[in-house]
Amino acid sequence: MNRSATLLPLVALLMMPFAARAQTFFTGTFSADQETHSVTSAATGTAAVALTAEGVRFIVSVEGLSGPIAAAHFHNAAAGVNGGVVKTITGDFDGGSAVGRWTVSDAEPLTDELTAALLAGNLYLNVHTAANPAGEIRAQLYPTSGAGLTAVLTPEQEVSDVTSTATGTASVQVTDAGVLYFATVSGLSGPIAAAHFHNAPAGVNGGVVKTITGDFSGATAFGRWTASDAEPLTDALLAALLTGKLYLNVHTAANPGGEIRGQVMLTGGWSFSAALDAAQEPGNVTSSATGTAALTFTDAGLAFHLTVTGLSGPLTAAHFHNAPAGV
Repeated sequence: MNRSATLLPLVALLMMPFAARAQTFFTGTFSADQETHSVTSAATGTAAVALTAEGVRFIVSVEGLSGPIAAAHFHNAAAGVNGGVVKTITGDFDGGSAVGRWTVSDAEPLTDELTAALLAGNLYLNVHTAANPAGEIRAQLYPTSGAGLTAVLTPEQEVSDVTSTATGTASVQVTDAGVLYFATVSGLSGPIAAAHFHNAPAGVNGGVVKTITGDFSGATAFGRWTASDAEPLTDALLAALLTGKLYLNVHTAANPGGEIRGQVMLTGGWSFSAALDAAQEPGNVTSSATGTAALTFTDAGLAFHLTVTGLSGPLTAAHFHNAPAGV
């Protein structure tokens, strides 16, 4: 990725109030090549980070290290430069995975200056082993540039009749590290009994495709969904996500079928629309058929939703073509 292309978005983020840029996602890929000293290691890993109103949430996975993790930290420096430790996460690891939180009240606090460094791509993660005490693999953290999606959760979106004043919001990002999500809910009738991604369009019940119950800590959840999960993120589910056919549902004891629900819809990327009619055909066509298309260009590909009506018969073919209008 061309990091210079992120300059203007980063400037805009840094000028925004914190609340306005909540749920900003970052990712990093671990490698020995990023270490500033000489390291021979085939170890790899990924890091997913969410900057929220509560602070930083992180998920880290590493594998193939030369030995057990001796230490792991966030460091403050640009790519190719050594920086001091700003947050120790050694104790958050269970085997090769770590899940944790970094806040302003920690012993190693998340300051405004460190938040700015994160937004500017100047924080990195370093994993140390006995064989490589200065660091075996390192991952510079950068804001993600994949497709962004959001959901607003309300009782009214439930297919069943629900009486509740609860609400919720979710931010979702499609990245090379998987689908990252951050959700927050309030006003539920009781504790969360279950929470899931479901596969169905608005107004229809669909089956569970990803359970996120265990990702909740109180009223907030941060997690990552990948192809290697027990409930895998398949190509078909990614396509469903990008075309608005997945929803989040939060269940309680009083509302086991779901108390609040929110359809996950695209909010990021270059957006386009098209109106289809016979008059635009360069040949002589007599038809009252019409159609509409909504398209969003993302790092994950071109997401499109096309609807047509009034055709003279069943579809025999449909394509994207390359030519200007009238040609």
